[in-house]
Amino acid sequence: MKNMSFRTVRFVASPSGIIITFGFLTVALATAVNLQGISFGLGTAGSIAVVAGLSRRLIRSDERYKSSYQTQKHLQQELSQLHAQNERSKADFDQLIHKSEAQDNHTQKQIETVEQRIDQLIHKSEAQDNHTQKQIETVEQRIDQLIHKSEAQDNHTQKDVSIGDLRLAVLGGNWDADWYDQRGAHEERHSPLYNLVNKGGFRSFIDVGANYGFVSILARQAAPSIHVVAIEADPRLIPLVHTNLERNGVTDASVIHAIAGPTVDNTTTFSLNPNSTLDNRVSMDSWEKLPVAQLTLGSIIDELTLPNPIFLKIDTQGFEASVLAGASSLLSTRDDWMIKMEFGPMWLRSQSVDPAAFLGDLCGRFTVVEFPARVAFAEQSLKAIFRNPIEPLMAKPFVDYVTSLNKHGRGWVDLLVRSRPHG
Repeated sequence: MKNMSFRTVRFVASPSGIIITFGFLTVALATAVNLQGISFGLGTAGSIAVVAGLSRRLIRSDERYKSSYQTQKHLQQELSQLHAQNERSKADFDQLIHKSEAQDNHTQKQIETVEQRIDQLIHKSEAQDNHTQKQIETVEQRIDQLIHKSEAQDNHTQKDVSIGDLRLAVLGGNWDADWYDQRGAHEERHSPLYNLVNKGGFRSFIDVGANYGFVSILARQAAPSIHVVAIEADPRLIPLVHTNLERNGVTDASVIHAIAGPTVDNTTTFSLNPNSTLDNRVSMDSWEKLPVAQLTLGSIIDELTLPNPIFLKIDTQGFEASVLAGASSLLSTRDDWMIKMEFGPMWLRSQSVDPAAFLGDLCGRFTVVEFPARVAFAEQSLKAIFRNPIEPLMAKPFVDYVTSLNKHGRGWVDLLVRSRPHG
């Protein structure tokens, strides 16, 4: 309703509306005038004005229609142009996409070509590396062969070492010469132990694990009348033991090639440490083994009819329990003996011996003390060293203590053992 009123007012206010309105008013006025001539003139003028207003309105409407038509046509033309532009843009876009895809395909082919080239270079490099590795392995094998050949040659040669005024012949292909050049060997050379052995009245000295005969020489030099028995299992060392004893004035020692064990057995084997004869052991699976006869200390003592009392030095890299088992008669029925033996928990375990159980049993049957690394210069006798014996209940903590004395659990000490006093 408001829109119709607005359009009506708008029409009346327009020029055509004014003319038509004027015409209608004139006709109405002509009707009201009684004068015939004036009424006719006013009616005619009003009618003409109404017709003129309507005509003008129709003409304007036609003009607006034509204008609207032209505008619509113009808009259609513009729409057509926009559609054409859109089609061209779409075509251009498709061309760009096609060109981009073509470029991408080209780039992908280039990437694949580069990747193939890289793969070829990697394959070539790997092939060269494999060839180089084979060459390295060949060289390493050759070096190993030369080293093995050199070691084999060295093992059949000997090298002289000096410990103070003593001269020893040792195998040249081992670390043995280096060991005899260390402080420990010089301390052993001047240890008061051997003078105490002489003062103790011992008449026989049994060196179990004699190696090159070094300790046997020290015992004879300190006690010129003592009978020396050197027992060694490594067959390579037997000629050198004879050489060293004779070179240092010990011409009447008994040198025995055997393992000192719990039983007499001709079918046993002995394991050779590939680095040093000082660490040969009776049983090691990964080392070279040689057939060596086994004898007991009891059988050796009986065979040689050794004079008493007897001092035993035992250094057999963990085989000590078996050595003592072969001397059970001597140890259990007599008291004219004394033992200095190495105690190394790691080495005992390598020979399937429980260190704490072994030590506990030993302390239960005999008097056992830790032998000092160096005997005091003014020590008066071996008996004086037995001041603080190890009790059986102390075995486990003692093993822990010994193990802690060196890195990687390789600690060791020497023990001094004698029979228990009677009464």
